[in-house]
Amino acid sequence: MSENRCCIAILAAGSSSRFGSPKQLSLNADTTLIDASIAMVKRTEVPYFVVLGAYHEQITQHLANTHSDARFIINENWQQGMASSIHSALDDVQNSFQGLMFVAADQNKLRSKDLTLLLSRWYNSPNSIVAAQYENTKGIPAIFPRRVFPELQTLRGDKGAKSVIMQSENTLAVTLPNAAYDIDTPNDIC
Repeated sequence: MSENRCCIAILAAGSSSRFGSPKQLSLNADTTLIDASIAMVKRTEVPYFVVLGAYHEQITQHLANTHSDARFIINENWQQGMASSIHSALDDVQNSFQGLMFVAADQNKLRSKDLTLLLSRWYNSPNSIVAAQYENTKGIPAIFPRRVFPELQTLRGDKGAKSVIMQSENTLAVTLPNAAYDIDTPNDIC
């Protein structure tokens, strides 16, 4: 295993309450959000897995036909918010990887070149958090080195990893305008 080895967790466990149905399975252009996310991540050639929760049976059934090689982690505590999905991902990787990138399945404007840019920066500074910068803030997609896994484990509720990114003195920001977009309601799909 390379010392700088990283993996990617696609976060797709939410209930899509504002969307009204499983947005992971909604069509965006000619594919579903979850299929597009997996295809994008696969192009990075980095190990990945998908964190599912609400609708996990429907989504895994769908992906059995489109991405049968995808690996899933079921977050049984998805109702507790995004932090529980982060915990599920961390529990899975533990000491297997030096870094973990989080990508949200509903960030529909991201491209594999965006993720590759983050990975390139992280490989050059593997002790840093490398985060997307957009609209005067920083957030996911972001790569977290193993040294901050304990901080991520302290997150609770609907609190995502942004607080860890913003509080760290060792965060490298990579300008990724595409990271600003995500799908919350059917009107967000273009």
